Amino acid sequence: MNFNREGYCFNQRNSSLYDLTRMQPQPYWPVNHLLMRIKYDTNRDLRFKTGDDRIRSWDILKGAAQFKGESLIVTSIPEKAGIVKLKGNTGRSDVDVHVWLEGNSFGDQKVLLRGNKDLTRCLAVGISQGKLEVEEVEESSTKKLFSEKLSVLDGQPPISVEEDEHNVRVNELETLARYADSTAMANEYMSRLARVKQEKPKTIEEGGKPYEPVESFHARLDRTLDISLDGSSLTVRLDGKEAAKVDVGHSEDTDIGLFAGWDSRAFSQRNLADDVYDGVFEKLVITNHGKTDGTPLYTTELKGFEKWKFVINQKWESVLGWFLRHF
Repeated sequence: MNFNREGYCFNQRNSSLYDLTRMQPQPYWPVNHLLMRIKYDTNRDLRFKTGDDRIRSWDILKGAAQFKGESLIVTSIPEKAGIVKLKGNTGRSDVDVHVWLEGNSFGDQKVLLRGNKDLTRCLAVGISQGKLEVEEVEESSTKKLFSEKLSVLDGQPPISVEEDEHNVRVNELETLARYADSTAMANEYMSRLARVKQEKPKTIEEGGKPYEPVESFHARLDRTLDISLDGSSLTVRLDGKEAAKVDVGHSEDTDIGLFAGWDSRAFSQRNLADDVYDGVFEKLVITNHGKTDGTPLYTTELKGFEKWKFVINQKWESVLGWFLRHF
């Protein structure tokens, strides 16, 4: 037998024993990611994991969802999206939302505000393919109100394709010089490096094409979003710093949801066939805008004994991880 191809877990009865295919799960996959792949690879129905009773507060409109600790993990349908909606209309269109996004950086993780009952009309705020975005969704159309690269918001200036290619050549020659087999070869590489460093690649201001890096399938997000919605004004803070302030249309709709979307622009050298995405929304807190007594409308944060157990378990896992890495 030879598993010659990679991507799918299902092999038909008449498949060649010397040309079988296999699926390669990744260590960061939530359990529902694996179950979703098996479901659609085999075309068989199965039951997804929900974590605990907190899932009863949510309607799963698309895909699957699971609570794990203080995170709500939303898993998409292959090549599509996963959407969940908070049950029980809040009755408030002006809200403040705090959330920590930890899913893969290549896809879409968004908070849906002022939505109708099926969330086909709403405001969508979140991170998409390395960009912070604010969108107005109206049934089948989407109007982009704000879009900016995370690198720019972090203070990193954009570079051109020519500048990126120049940086790659410099790094390559530096590496070759450092690990050259002889002093003569090292001197040759250093001479080439000096010539390359004197070159002046075309910048964006000079007409160069902006460099758009491709997000790795396995790169992870670690970002906090604070969203403040007040009438026709929406403010977004990224990692504690104000990143966007836009005017939005006022709506009487008050439903709130979470969106996790797969993005075809991503790549995976280890698994080209993986088309499922997981949005990880940790420590989600929704409060009435302007309310100062600290009582949230909804939160995924644990309290009391459950919080104590969660913290102890996290510390124990970090200790085990340390031993696994160093021994």
